[in-house]
Amino acid sequence: MMNCASCHGNGEETCLECNGSGMHQNGNCPDCMGEGCVCCKRCNGNGIID
Repeated sequence: MMNCASCHGNGEETCLECNGSGMHQNGNCPDCMGEGCVCCKRCNGNGIID
């Protein structure tokens, strides 16, 4: 478990790794802005990765 400020909702899924266009290999990831940035995949309501 680790902190993930970009995740706000219970069970929300965002990208894990993105390119500079905010794209993930599985589709669009608007929460990821930077090259190779890491966001949470699944979070609880406290912004923690499940």
